[in-house]
Amino acid sequence: MPFPPSAKFPRKSLSVSQGPSILGDKLSTVFPVEIRVEIFRHCCAFFPIDAPFGARGAGPLKLIRVSRSWRDLVLNTPPLWASFSLWVTAPQTNSRLVVALAQCLTRSRGAGLSFIFRYPVLDATCTKLFAQLLAASDRWRAVTLNAPSASLLSLWDLVGLGRGGASFPALRSLSVETVGLPPASVRSLSVSWTQLTKLDLFLIAFPTLDDCLFVLQQAVNLLSCSLNAACILEEEAPHVTLPKVADLKLKLYDGHGTPSLSEDSFHAFLECIECPNMRSFGLKWNLSHGPARLSHTDKLITFLDRQSAHLERLQLSYIPLDTPQLVRLLESVPGLRELRLAHSTIDREGDFINDQFLEALADGASTRLPLLESVAFNSKGECFSNPALLRFITSRWKHRPIAPGSLQHLEINSPKRVAEYTPHWFRDWKEAKLDVRASLKRSPADMLNVLPAFLAKDLDSYETVCFMNCDFPLDIRSLLVFDVQPK
Repeated sequence: MPFPPSAKFPRKSLSVSQGPSILGDKLSTVFPVEIRVEIFRHCCAFFPIDAPFGARGAGPLKLIRVSRSWRDLVLNTPPLWASFSLWVTAPQTNSRLVVALAQCLTRSRGAGLSFIFRYPVLDATCTKLFAQLLAASDRWRAVTLNAPSASLLSLWDLVGLGRGGASFPALRSLSVETVGLPPASVRSLSVSWTQLTKLDLFLIAFPTLDDCLFVLQQAVNLLSCSLNAACILEEEAPHVTLPKVADLKLKLYDGHGTPSLSEDSFHAFLECIECPNMRSFGLKWNLSHGPARLSHTDKLITFLDRQSAHLERLQLSYIPLDTPQLVRLLESVPGLRELRLAHSTIDREGDFINDQFLEALADGASTRLPLLESVAFNSKGECFSNPALLRFITSRWKHRPIAPGSLQHLEINSPKRVAEYTPHWFRDWKEAKLDVRASLKRSPADMLNVLPAFLAKDLDSYETVCFMNCDFPLDIRSLLVFDVQPK
């Protein structure tokens, strides 16, 4: 689950009374009230009100320093205090955060709360902070929780207290990432799944595919969903239709001891799911005891084919496929605009991102993924050659102002090579030797001349050739602006 960079908290108190001195009102009062209102609205949008407590430039704490009138306005505008982040990177021993959170909750009054709570360990401060947040659970609207399971016990205890899902009447977006044995299964979490429009769960210990179907069967209003699960499907699987889901991500882990049973459970799960309006699908395969190759891909292909009417983005990570299986799978989703593939960086023999795969996409540019605009490959990077890569790129570059299917972005990430290519510029480095960046002076079509000259170099070693401006023929040099840096 992605999080912005952790903030460093200053030692001084975050209370308003101890902030820097407030500027005079003379400058602001010279403007008509309408202009002052527009300036205030602009500044509210400019300063992130949901920045971490103590972060430089955090909205309300910044706005109250402008003038006395702004101070009064900010302190009496609850929505400005209803979005915040608690990013804690180390255990806290003082009460500063507890006091700051209490002030924030008080000033937000009855406004719906959108917040991120991230705490690395279970300690007294963590427990106090979450207790404060839970006391305002009737105002939760968009919530991200990342903490040890033991610190979130109260989420399950609400059922025992007789509050249950009624404790979160305003909740629409929920993201929970925990590590540690939960007190009960995800099924007993005190949440009304029906009201959610966004759900992101990453729980350790893993829920099962049975648990996922239990949640999805009720969460009929979801627009976006990300779940992790062990490949165990033992109950009679219901048919689940998610009519509004546009983005679905699944992260699968070992379930049964027998690889074939895990694969069968996965296939049975796919047969139960229907997402007629899905635009993005991601599948991450983390089965360490799974099969070296999927014995059957028909169920996965059938699932994608059923959702292909609107599917534009596909991400497949570490799935045990061979190249023919992958090509056949992609033929079932002709409307893709974005494709992201990842394969183990230590497995060379099974790497499906190879010459055969690139040639298949190049030869079938008009029929296989004809609308493709963005591609990202993450693998060992030793199974495809520069000529095959170049042929794939040039087969997809049409260089028309608005041309569906004209490749706009290619990204490669591997131990052998890290590169990005677009019709306007490229960045490439290899073996940590050199970072080569170049942009075009003129038409994007010139890149069709530049890349062959670039990729024709001996890319097996940056020690033998240095991609400097003088390293290219004059006609190629005239097209480019270079920025070459050692890595």
